[in-house]
Amino acid sequence: MSSSKVSRVAASVFYTILFTALCISGPVHESNEKKTIFGEPRVLLSAGSFGKNSTSISGQIRPADLNMLGHFTELKSADFRGSDCHEEIAAWAKANPDINVIYSVPLPNGSFLDTNTTSVDFSAFSSSDVDALLSVISHLSCVESVNVGTVGDKGFSFEDIRRLKEALPNASFSMDFVFLGQTITPDTTNIDFGTLNSSQVNDAANILACLNNVQSLILPKDLPLKDALVLLEKAPDAKCDYAFTLYGKDIDLNVTELDYSYVTISDDGALMRRILPHMKKLKKLDMDTTGVSDKSLEQMRKENPSVDIVWRIWFGENYSVRTDVERILASKPTVGGMITDETGVRLKYCTKLRFLDLGHNDELASCDFVRYMPDLEVLIISMTGITDISALENCSKLNYLEIGSSNIKDISVLKSCTGLRDVNIACMPKVNDISALYDIPLNRLWIGRDTPVPSDQVAKFKSHQPQCTVDLTADQPHANCWRYTRYDPEEPKYYWVPRYEQLRNELGYNYQEYSFYWLDPKCDKPAPAEHAGKYGKAVYGY
Repeated sequence: MSSSKVSRVAASVFYTILFTALCISGPVHESNEKKTIFGEPRVLLSAGSFGKNSTSISGQIRPADLNMLGHFTELKSADFRGSDCHEEIAAWAKANPDINVIYSVPLPNGSFLDTNTTSVDFSAFSSSDVDALLSVISHLSCVESVNVGTVGDKGFSFEDIRRLKEALPNASFSMDFVFLGQTITPDTTNIDFGTLNSSQVNDAANILACLNNVQSLILPKDLPLKDALVLLEKAPDAKCDYAFTLYGKDIDLNVTELDYSYVTISDDGALMRRILPHMKKLKKLDMDTTGVSDKSLEQMRKENPSVDIVWRIWFGENYSVRTDVERILASKPTVGGMITDETGVRLKYCTKLRFLDLGHNDELASCDFVRYMPDLEVLIISMTGITDISALENCSKLNYLEIGSSNIKDISVLKSCTGLRDVNIACMPKVNDISALYDIPLNRLWIGRDTPVPSDQVAKFKSHQPQCTVDLTADQPHANCWRYTRYDPEEPKYYWVPRYEQLRNELGYNYQEYSFYWLDPKCDKPAPAEHAGKYGKAVYGY
């Protein structure tokens, strides 16, 4: 074959292939997406040509390129730093949250920040630049630290810092301050605001909020309490010598005791709650009869565990004690009034209680308040409506317990009361299991004849605790020498059992020291005429 004929055949084959390719791919001017014959399709951008299946692309793009990005079906990251259209890129990134997009944003001085920046320096800017910086910050989701230079001089104002912090709530800010003629750095420990006036309090508070190591704080002597509190709350660990007037009393932050008993407080103690955390040396606060609610006083106590906060509670009709008492004798409802669950719940505030007698209050159905009495040693709740004593699990110091003549069924909780020595469960028709007592070295256990404890359990208890005196015949809780061995009417005199004689002193039986409000020397309310003078003297017939 001649060379010319070969050339013609080759040319024919070439144009056939070209025509076929054009038919497959279509006109090139219809799309920037190119389909190749022997490779993956490609997408043409201003930054270059990229495979359609690319997972990562980079380069400077133009707004028109954003329409082509949808052709990338596998894209995971895109680096568009240096591109001028940052707002358009931001909108595209927001619409495609699964793609990690980095781009550049311009600062007011003409420099640029990349959106993956973690630390920024704004110290070269001032208040006039804040709005522009806030616009930039909206693109900077990765910023962790910000340097803003010196505040209060020629740089940013305190309001500027507030706005910047609001825009970057998770970032840490470093700055110095020029305030009241002094320079304050982040490491400053001693702050002197002695010349401060009320109009400068907010700025001072903003400074304190940025400092973590303030150890001492000087405030003006005439600064109003409301202003001082704003500053103290920004530096809660700082030592401060400050005197003020609180509810009509002149005091200072360094007092060890405060007595507000019988001072009427109208704000339910709100101002007291705010100032207490700053009274570092305070040990006792007397809030007896101030008008502040139990709930608010309880909250004060929780917030200030190192302060002994005392107030007065009322229960029944005529019973009233201060919350620091160790003894409550409230077993005479004919005089004190019947204690109910509604009033009895207030006993939980008496957390130092050691001796408690609530017998004969048959409308009292719950003793949950004993959960808050870890020092309780004596508990008498015989002849009450109480059916559940599970709250005793917290009373590890309990040694004397009378629960006879009640409808309590389960006494298994007593297993945790290992200090028990005297237990009276006589006349309790629902108790039929004393296994919880097997390992407790009791001195006395009164079961009586009406508490249906199986004989085999009694035998097992005796084998475990042979030293214990067990009564199985008493027909009432106090029978068979539970209280006394005999009574001599000629003397007249009771011969008390030693433990009960001790109990009479612990609970005040000898002088009928009931918890009637008129027997409390710190209660200024007079006794009712019908009860005046009837209690507080020795009565041996009880």
